[in-house]
Amino acid sequence: MNVVPGYGGVSQREYARKRGVSHRAVQKAIASGRIATLPGGKLDPEAADRDWDRNTAAPKPSAKPKAAASQPPTSQVGPDSPRGGAPGPVPQAPGPPEPQGVSYAASRAVRETYLARMARLDFEERQGRLVELEEVKRVCFEAARRSRDMLRAIPDRVAPLLAGTQDIHECQQILREEIQRTCEGLFDLFTSRR
Repeated sequence: MNVVPGYGGVSQREYARKRGVSHRAVQKAIASGRIATLPGGKLDPEAADRDWDRNTAAPKPSAKPKAAASQPPTSQVGPDSPRGGAPGPVPQAPGPPEPQGVSYAASRAVRETYLARMARLDFEERQGRLVELEEVKRVCFEAARRSRDMLRAIPDRVAPLLAGTQDIHECQQILREEIQRTCEGLFDLFTSRR
């Protein structure tokens, strides 16, 4: 199909339809410079086919070709058909649709990043740098309860001492010493758990 001067080529969507690829694939090929557009953004189909074939790497052997996957199955007359006839290729059931816009490399990169993060978390947990959230909540609850109980016990321990003193400075000193003793007890309690 030759492009007549002044005709202006075909649209990118039309070229994608004739080539059997998505419009996005054509856009990517243009953006990466694998195929060139005419002025106005249209395509010369013959030149675009040549450029596409020359500048696009062949798919890996394990990957299924997109052109075959995008073609509708043809109705072949086989030996088992009611009309009989020569054996033809057996139509294959369509596979799952391939995701549009996400390349295999991008999906693989996301998977590898996830696996690396999981390995790092596992390593840090084994090193003792990470602990379970439920364990932290339990320890914090116990620490708060013990602190509350020790602080509430101060008046019971100090009341008899304060009752026998008339000097306000002596009362303050007794309270300071008891609060200091309680704080040290809490510190010892929490540091011994590590």
